Amino acid sequence: MKRSKAFILVEILTGMALQAVFILTLCTSFYLMLSFYTRTQQTLAARQKGKKVIAYVDARIRNVGLGLRECDNSSEVRDSLYPLSSALLENKNLTLPVAVTQDNWNYKAVDDSDKKFKGNRLTLLYTQRPSEGLNFTINTIESPDKSGKNIPITVSQNATEVGFVTGSSGKIDYNASDFSPYASKNSLNSYTVMVGAGKPLYIQTTPKDNGRFKLNLQTNTSSTPYVEVYPGDELLYLKCERFFVEGQNFKFKRFGTEDNGGIWAGEYSNEEGILEVYFELDTSQNILDMYVLASGGNNTSKNTQKPSAWPSEYWKSEYASYTIYMSRASWKLHNIPTGFDWN
Repeated sequence: MKRSKAFILVEILTGMALQAVFILTLCTSFYLMLSFYTRTQQTLAARQKGKKVIAYVDARIRNVGLGLRECDNSSEVRDSLYPLSSALLENKNLTLPVAVTQDNWNYKAVDDSDKKFKGNRLTLLYTQRPSEGLNFTINTIESPDKSGKNIPITVSQNATEVGFVTGSSGKIDYNASDFSPYASKNSLNSYTVMVGAGKPLYIQTTPKDNGRFKLNLQTNTSSTPYVEVYPGDELLYLKCERFFVEGQNFKFKRFGTEDNGGIWAGEYSNEEGILEVYFELDTSQNILDMYVLASGGNNTSKNTQKPSAWPSEYWKSEYASYTIYMSRASWKLHNIPTGFDWN
């Protein structure tokens, strides 16, 4: 009797089922690996974006307060820039040199319980050193003491003093610098700070070929403050910028001058894919914390959770649709004097 070699139906179906399970497992593994790779790449991209934003602010925050050691409070900083400060602050008493506000620039977020300013807008008044070849320094003071040595000169709001300035190359190239050639009180570039002086000074007349120029201490108070200018001290720029997020773009504004067409003229995009930024200024310890919420791409599952350190008031339900990464940085404001009153 001849034996049949044909497969029965059960054997065929069993083989097909095993093959289907294997293919399904293979496809699932491939999908999970692809999803993991995509999420990892998105997370790394979001992390990189956050680092870029922090790096941009870091280059400025490190020089905040440099040359302002004689200012005991924010009011003195504003008064030293009078009448420019009215336009600079849009007639609001912001806590320069660091002001943290909320969406409305005119609203100051204050937490009296822990002495912190909290918000998603940041304004910085910082110091910048001129580029190489434009390093202007006080060379000679015209008030020698009995030994024939130069002594500091006193600059006040009423008495304008004359000194000498020289570039690092020994030649004056003032017009090539960021200092305003118009000596206008409405231009931040008409002001300078020096580490030794400790307060902003108004350049009343620009240096001539012989290097002579005049400095004046501006103030909106009835008192007569003064500062001392020392030989060898360098004239530094004063810069002011605002930082915020708009349309998932980290942006900044620079305080302009009257010769470039406006006060807060221009709005520049620094980094795309930034959902929001958040700042905390601890006035008791002069510490600024910055948080950056960046997106690396879409999350089709729409199940992204809020990072535990991110404030609830700045979390939107739409953020669940993105793969996100929260970056954080903290700065000790070493150039701000101890006991500085953020009034």
